[in-house]
Order: sequence, then C-alpha cells, then structure tokens
Amino acid sequence: MSLRDARPVTLGQNGSFKTADGTIRVSKPYRSRSTKKLRALVTFEPRKSAFDISNEHSGSNEFRVSFCGVFCCEMCLIRPRQGFFTLFWTSIFIFTVQTYIRGIETIGRPLDLKFATLFSRHAIALAISDGVLVLSTTLAVPFAIALKKGWIRYYWTGVIIQHTYQTIILFSAVKWTFDR
Repeated sequence: MSLRDARPVTLGQNGSFKTADGTIRVSKPYRSRSTKKLRALVTFEPRKSAFDISNEHSGSNEFRVSFCGVFCCEMCLIRPRQGFFTLFWTSIFIFTVQTYIRGIETIGRPLDLKFATLFSRHAIALAISDGVLVLSTTLAVPFAIALKKGWIRYYWTGVIIQHTYQTIILFSAVKWTFDR
C-alpha cells in the first residue's frame, strides 16, 4: 500500500481515530503487573451500515416501519419490522390470490395440478436427481474440512479442484434437465 492509497484519518473525542471503515480507540497507557512496560489497549469498532438495525442514524429510513405501523408503544420500539420485507410478503400474498382467481376463472379450480402427474410418472428420475444432490453435498463437505485443516492448500490446488467440481455439477445438471 502506498501513501497515495492511504485513507484519511481524523482525530475524534477521547483519543479515538475515525477512519472510513470505523473507529480506532486507544486506551490510556497502563503498566502491567508482570512487566514494567507501558501498554495500551487498542480496539476497533466497525462503521455501522445504513442497513444495520442497530444503527440509530438509519432510523429515519423509509423502508423501516415499526411493529404496528406507528411508534406508539414499547413493543414498536423494541421490535421494529422492516418495511421492505412487509411490502415483499404483501405482494406475494396478492400474487397468490391473483393466481387462485385466475385459475378459478380459466379452469374452474384454484390450481391446475397437471404438474403433479410428473411426480408419479417420473418418480425414479426424481429420486436419482435427489440422490445426486445429496451425493454432491457429501463430496463437498470433506473437501471443506480438508481445506480447513490444511490438508489441501486453497491456492492453487483447492481453487482448481473447486472450480472443476462446480463446472462438472453445473453442466451435469443442465444436461440432465435437457435430456429429461
């Protein structure tokens, strides 16, 4: 990292340093019991995101709505709901009702269950597909454990194994889908 790439640091209250990524706090120097050297405790507090629920500055976000719609009671202040997620689930409910109504208008039933016949007709292919998915997971877990314990170095051996495995799984799934 060169001097050109360095981010600006400003001195805050109580000896804290504000950076673009958060705040660095340095305690007052103290002497340890075991040694006579002066020491200080350095802590880092990451900058809070605008999407963080605990961020007091993002409380005025238009996507954030209280529990019952207004800040009227203690429950609303303790457990705020996210307005965007409320909007998402409301739209999912509306689309579900719209699908049911369209089904009743076109075929006389809420759902057309033609796809359900595929389960009974192609049960063997479905079982093979599920088995391959479970097998792919059972092969991925030992690989992750080997990486974690250091038996395989991630760069470059692990990267090559991982991308080869993912490519084989992807093309196998696409080929199986088109063949079925």
